[in-house]
Amino acid sequence: MRIQRVEIGLFALAWISYAYFHQGGGWNQNGRFAMTRALVESQRPWIDDYLVYVSDGPKGSPKLRRLPVRDGVFTADGRSLALAWTDGRGELTPLAATAPRDAMLVHVDVAGASSDLAFARGHVHPNKAPGTSFAAAPGYAIVRSVEWLLGVDADAARVLNVNAWLSGASSVGLFGALGVVLFRRAALKLSDGRNDAALFSTLAFSFGTLYFPYATMLYEHDLVAVALLGAYLLASGTLSPARLFGAGLCAGAAVLTSYLSVVAAAILLAYVAWRARRLAALAAFAAGTLPAVGLLAAYNLVCFGQLWTTNYAWENPLFNQSGGLLELFGAPRWDVLIALLVSPARGLFAGTPVLVLGVVGLIVMLRRPKLKVDALLFGAMIVHVLLFNASFKAWHGGWTCGPRYLIPAIPFLALPIAVLTPRLAWVRHALLAVSIAAMALATSVDPQPPAPLSPPWRVSPVWSIDFPQFLDGRPGSFASAHWTDSELARYVEPVSANPSGIYGAPEGLFEIGSPELRWSSFNVGEFLFPGSRLSLLPWLLLAACLAGVDRLRRKTATKE
Repeated sequence: MRIQRVEIGLFALAWISYAYFHQGGGWNQNGRFAMTRALVESQRPWIDDYLVYVSDGPKGSPKLRRLPVRDGVFTADGRSLALAWTDGRGELTPLAATAPRDAMLVHVDVAGASSDLAFARGHVHPNKAPGTSFAAAPGYAIVRSVEWLLGVDADAARVLNVNAWLSGASSVGLFGALGVVLFRRAALKLSDGRNDAALFSTLAFSFGTLYFPYATMLYEHDLVAVALLGAYLLASGTLSPARLFGAGLCAGAAVLTSYLSVVAAAILLAYVAWRARRLAALAAFAAGTLPAVGLLAAYNLVCFGQLWTTNYAWENPLFNQSGGLLELFGAPRWDVLIALLVSPARGLFAGTPVLVLGVVGLIVMLRRPKLKVDALLFGAMIVHVLLFNASFKAWHGGWTCGPRYLIPAIPFLALPIAVLTPRLAWVRHALLAVSIAAMALATSVDPQPPAPLSPPWRVSPVWSIDFPQFLDGRPGSFASAHWTDSELARYVEPVSANPSGIYGAPEGLFEIGSPELRWSSFNVGEFLFPGSRLSLLPWLLLAACLAGVDRLRRKTATKE
């Protein structure tokens, strides 16, 4: 299919927007970036040498030094310290059963860059599927090569944060922008070529859902969404062996990035079977999954000594004592399901109301015979993710601005918007405006606000925490009532509020208010207007210019 100018414009707008922001550190991002560094710098898939950072000088020194971890133990100030996690009794237990008895136990959350860890065969790993780190490795390799030529210290605090930003922008951000183009093509096909309908749904998906803030972070959710969207787009067209192989390749990439995508891959296989009704078509799709499945099996064999396992099986035993599927899932809970849909704290429709139009569009699709099979596919992609999230023991997703585990389903909920006729335009545009405002606010301030879930019906991460902070430069009254003075002091910026660096918790390395903490998260405009709302102005002006050029082009094309 020929690349159109509107797709180039959408890709540019999306990538510039996603790459404009760096959201700082956190357990998820830090573990993945540590593995990215290990793959590029040491050609190893474990993070023993990229987990523990200390000041290379007095506290507050901008230069950091890594302490190598060997069999879960590292040495600091001449003393052996064993990394430990908390057991079911609340006591520290070392990662390695072979840790010396005289070693001092130190919690991984205190000493390490992340607590989302797995430990096997004497090595430390992220407790995540490896696909995100694999995707970030090529971009980081280029960045690190340039820095090596220039003599840049990769362990300096600011360099670490900049490198994490560039790694995310060249992986999650880049693929996220590609996903916008794929989405527009799928929307154009569903809408029978109606450009306005396709553009409206594309803007809703790209900037009015959680896809936007999570395209600015080193998380797996957007990568999975793009891979599944690509698989659908290929499988919904002409059923040639090459396209079906490509669809399988995308589905396999999703599994490599998130283990639960194996269910989505099975749903896509059923979709291919229904459309093709030929064994050869199924074989082509299945063959496409083999490269990613083979890579995952090789990774498992090297890291865990088993072909078929998951990183979760080697994480803190505390999380593997309560039974259920993969020790992570129980029976779906209706109260959680409702909270995931409409609660202020984690409700998908509460945070991004434009997706209500997707529900209406899905009903319309079910009533149209030629779209019914696609509607059933979309429904299955949405429902299985909802059920998994409602049965997940950590369903809330920790610090987040919304139900992040639902992001892989969002393309299939947003695509049906394209089939709607342009009735009640003011309602549609109002829902879109509120959704984009909420997601832009979360992206600009902090997509990972530490909002408690008690009760989930009163607190909105965006409107109760991010919005007051954007206005006043400090968290609002809710945060003041629930956070400690130390926590409040950390969040003193109207934009880019997260003070955690990619190297771990900030308290032990830098003082509150130090330049290093203030630059743990940032946007590109802060190089001109540090810590100011004005830093968003270049991004907004550029977005307005791109939108204006596209509008002018469409008017010119109409006149011709």
